[in-house]
Amino acid sequence: VSDVLHWSICETFSEVRRMMPLWAVQGQRFIRQESLWNGARNLGETSLAREWAHEFLEDEAQGLESRYRPREASAAALSTLASSSNPRNNLIANRCLQFEELEFHGSTLQEEQERELSPEIQQERQVQRPPAVDPAEHHIHPDMRTFVSTGVVKPSSKAYMPAFTVFSDIRAATSFDVSQLGGKKDLLVTADFARTVKKAGASNVSDAYQRSVEWILTSASADSNVVDCVMAVSPHEAQQLYPHICQSSTVVLHVYKPRWNVGFRSLDDLHFFTVPPLPEPRVVRPSLLTQLNLFSGQLYFNSLEDYQRACEFLGLASTKANSHCTLAADGFILQASDEAQGALLAPRFLKEIMKIRKNGEGIGRTHVGSMLEGVFLALSDFA
Repeated sequence: VSDVLHWSICETFSEVRRMMPLWAVQGQRFIRQESLWNGARNLGETSLAREWAHEFLEDEAQGLESRYRPREASAAALSTLASSSNPRNNLIANRCLQFEELEFHGSTLQEEQERELSPEIQQERQVQRPPAVDPAEHHIHPDMRTFVSTGVVKPSSKAYMPAFTVFSDIRAATSFDVSQLGGKKDLLVTADFARTVKKAGASNVSDAYQRSVEWILTSASADSNVVDCVMAVSPHEAQQLYPHICQSSTVVLHVYKPRWNVGFRSLDDLHFFTVPPLPEPRVVRPSLLTQLNLFSGQLYFNSLEDYQRACEFLGLASTKANSHCTLAADGFILQASDEAQGALLAPRFLKEIMKIRKNGEGIGRTHVGSMLEGVFLALSDFA
């Protein structure tokens, strides 16, 4: 306890001693300005003429002589205060004499004065929230119960759809055909996952109402652990179908989280949590995982191979172009029919998806952000 008290007393004394020059300068300024205000008052009224206003001005910067001329700064400043005709200045000087070697012209005092005179910039963040709409009612399609029981996807069912079609109502979809990112239709989302709010007319824009990927169903044949289909479901479906999933021999429920921070562990192997527990983890094809990660908004790749697969899926170059192909500014590999099909817009469209997933935050310093900007990643970027 005695050491703590000793340290507290020493630190208090050091802080008081450090602030004494600033206190003296502020006191001297107050006394000077008070006398000016008293001189400007006449019969209870204040008349501040231009010459009086100039008296309030102080030097904005030190001259060469005042800055570099050798002198005893503390003695000169104290002698000026002590020789003043104002008794309050004499009291300030006497108080300063109780402290030794005060620095009236030191850098610390100048920094404190600059900090005192600099205007305070106050920023108040205003969050622009999306307009209020009515939430959609949850509904579990009968085909979902069939899928959980058998693991079979009905091609014509309205219970699920290709995953990237949920972005068909966002603003960026007006100039891009979302079906180009459909893949082999083995990455699906349920209708309840895609439906978050009630549509308010034909011009409904769903940028602010996209559901994040948290729960995933995978299906595989009974004699294989290779995943045939990956389906994102809503939390409501995961809760209501949980008893049926526990009894299923073909469908498994997984927890999934896109990797938004390079320091976080990747969960795209779908081994973190499974219902029911599996004696042997299921294997998801790398191409299917690539689609899942891009759809969910994952920003970091686990390896150089993952980066190359993502580039291949989007039609981007992962290395510098050779003489047999031509690259666009964003790294897209140009082909004869690409411009007619609008495939050049795929990287730009994916940027908008990432912004939606990250609520408008920038992704420029991430793996995916660099890829979409046409920056080539190397093996050292994944160390």
